[in-house]
Amino acid sequence: MSGDGSHRELLPRNVVEKRIHEGNIKRANLKKGVIRRCLGNVRSILVAACLMTAARIGVGAAKFCGSVRSSRPDILEIFAGHAEVSMNFSRWGWSTMEPVDQIYGMDLTVESSRERVKSWIVKHRPRLVLVEYPSRVWSPIMNLTHNTPQARRRLQAQRLRERPFLEFCEEIFTLQLKHGGDALAQNPLRSN
Repeated sequence: MSGDGSHRELLPRNVVEKRIHEGNIKRANLKKGVIRRCLGNVRSILVAACLMTAARIGVGAAKFCGSVRSSRPDILEIFAGHAEVSMNFSRWGWSTMEPVDQIYGMDLTVESSRERVKSWIVKHRPRLVLVEYPSRVWSPIMNLTHNTPQARRRLQAQRLRERPFLEFCEEIFTLQLKHGGDALAQNPLRSN
């Protein structure tokens, strides 16, 4: 009996123990659910924090990569003509050096101009140097059209005048390999 006048019946000990055990199991299961929900929420919060951190680092890395990229140009086009390759690289977001050609004020028939270009390569270390050297006198067709001894001598003289361009190309390749860059020579199919 309780002091407030209500009447309670006493339960046998085994029933009380059974109810206590069942209650403990229910509380343990409730705790597991709460714990699972809490862990799930914590996991979601951690994932969100990681994503936010990664996004922030990504922005910083992009800024860093942008500054690194601007410190070393991606391409230098030599004997560029209308510099279509440089324009496309620029359009795609790559950093380009000013194209080198007579059109742009650099006469590569002059040795001092070729030396200046080589010094630019050493100084700026472009990732790729594209050399589109003149190849009009190296085509096999030229051998067919220059079929007289006099025409062959003229062709040989023209090839001799353009030989410095080929040597210049070789020097560029050597510089690029030395500085860890790439070089590519563009030449029309079957030109030599």
